Amino acid sequence: MLVHSFTLHALCREISPILFGSEILEIFSQARNELLISVRQESTTEKGALTVCVCVEPNFNYIVVREEFSRKRKNSIDLFRPLQREVISTIAMHSSDRIILLETRSGEVLQFHLYNTAESNILLVRDGRIVQAFKRNKSLAGTPVPASAPVAPEESSLLGVRISQMLPQSSESSIDDALRKLLPHFGKWYVREICTRGGVDAERAPNTVSEEDCLSIASAIQSILHDLEHPEPRLYEQKDGGKLFSVIPLHQMSPLPYQTCSSVNEGILESLRSRFRKHSMPFTKASLERAIRRDLERAQQALGKISGDRHDDAATFEQWGNLLLAHLAEIRKGTSQVEVPNIYAGDEPLLIRLDPRLTPPQNAERYFDRAKKIRHGTEEVKRRRSSLEHQIGELNKLAAELETCTTDEQYRQFLSNHKEAVKRMQPVREQTEEENLPFRVFAVTGGMEVWVGKSSSSNDLLTMKYAKPNDYWFHVRGASGSHTVLRVVDRSKPVPKETIREAAAIAAYYSKMRRGSNVPVAYCERKYVRKTKGLKEGAVVMEREKIVFVHPALP
Repeated sequence: MLVHSFTLHALCREISPILFGSEILEIFSQARNELLISVRQESTTEKGALTVCVCVEPNFNYIVVREEFSRKRKNSIDLFRPLQREVISTIAMHSSDRIILLETRSGEVLQFHLYNTAESNILLVRDGRIVQAFKRNKSLAGTPVPASAPVAPEESSLLGVRISQMLPQSSESSIDDALRKLLPHFGKWYVREICTRGGVDAERAPNTVSEEDCLSIASAIQSILHDLEHPEPRLYEQKDGGKLFSVIPLHQMSPLPYQTCSSVNEGILESLRSRFRKHSMPFTKASLERAIRRDLERAQQALGKISGDRHDDAATFEQWGNLLLAHLAEIRKGTSQVEVPNIYAGDEPLLIRLDPRLTPPQNAERYFDRAKKIRHGTEEVKRRRSSLEHQIGELNKLAAELETCTTDEQYRQFLSNHKEAVKRMQPVREQTEEENLPFRVFAVTGGMEVWVGKSSSSNDLLTMKYAKPNDYWFHVRGASGSHTVLRVVDRSKPVPKETIREAAAIAAYYSKMRRGSNVPVAYCERKYVRKTKGLKEGAVVMEREKIVFVHPALP
């Protein structure tokens, strides 16, 4: 939630007095979709310098203030030259959207549009027109500034009577969805916090709420708005290993460990450090867990196929060879079996099979050879069994220790402690593969991933090649849109309803129904999606589908 409107409001209040009166030294970019603004603080006797970092990478926007750092000698470019040597007068939030305004004393305005989508951008604005744009400058320079949707005057005060009137009448399928629609600036996590603090089940239908429920919800909203006036930024460690940033304590996350931050800016910095540390790891914890399960299954299968101790078989074959030698005179070549008295069992008759192509001495020698091979093989079997049992024990220990790793630091230490064992398992380095995938990739609840096609050919590739039979496949009903796949890692565990809804919301977002409010999305397992002869690119046939109604949104 680095660019949630609550986060941006709190950040602006915090950094505005820090940057007030600072001189802009240079504005440049040395990484894709990241702008760096180097400033010198007027109030510092040592003329200390800071850097404002703004990233407009789709699905990964942020703005943060850092200590000054060196500019690369190569592959960097100066931008927004009219702002050099200007002095910052204010940094504030736009009244109607996730836009931060940086104004200078001469009246220049730099707008940071932070939507977490491809539309995010940084614009130099003068007299209502775009002078220069960080992205798509050729097409945007000289055009009017895009109008932002006005905020309803009472949107932040849907309390008491208004909640009582509007919530029970909502057509949404759950209280959670209804509140998201009534309070769009709260977003997913803060709406959940309203329900948690109000003691209301978010999955209940809106028409089931009582007057008491409405009062509890109104009180919870008041509580959150009060907390926002006095930020206590925290980083919560989620079960999937990720970290969730919030400017206020989240009661819904109370069972999980968290890290307190001295300021909103420091919390954003630590969140970024955590993300970069996680992405710098050679492979994810999930991929290592899968590698351990894979090797454990293989070792257990190999152990199950090993025959038991065949010492008795070796002794039996040796006895049969001796009995044949003792009765050579009674056996003729070409005989397929012979019955002889078994001196090892009280002379009871014993039927011994023969190879009719061999002479009696050769048949005896054949049984001696089999006994010899079994004895030699028994030692190898014992060694192999011992090796597999040791391997299974070590893998179980690794799995148990890995399960206790709940933070990036613990996981990094685990990798350091077990370098050789991990190297032998050869886990898949998933980041490298995903960077090259022609799909959009999103993380959702439960540590799972959603892949979204970018074109008709990409849709076909995702559905027919990359999606596995038990993955969930989504597509909006009655409109065109991208193929969306929820990757199912562990088929033995049911997929949470919240994860299904998040994946469906992503599918609705990447469809012609993006601006709808209650969009029907069909989903089924990938094995029930097929492509018949004659269908055009991107078209498929879906069977055994279920329907879920969602509000289009990205996680």
